[in-house]
Amino acid sequence: MGPSELIGIAFVGLFWLLPAYLVGRYAYSKGYSYYVASILALFISFLVVGLIVYLLPPRDADGSQPDRARSSTDELERLARVHADGGLTDVEFGQAKARVLNR
Repeated sequence: MGPSELIGIAFVGLFWLLPAYLVGRYAYSKGYSYYVASILALFISFLVVGLIVYLLPPRDADGSQPDRARSSTDELERLARVHADGGLTDVEFGQAKARVLNR
């Protein structure tokens, strides 16, 4: 198990299980159901962690940030091949190239 997996496990424990436990204990001290409060806290913290993961930038398989310039170059090369093969007119090629370059 690598360091990134250990960080992931610590993240789940810190931001998912610990708040649920603390909310459950607090609710129990106020006379409410420990289990209902813990399950509600798990659900809410699951949504928060899911939102954080959704907002994180995408990563390549090796964990590095994707190279945007490389992907634009690849896309331009692909468009040039399609244009050379007759799949795109000059106008369509120009429009597609402008879209790629304006990203």
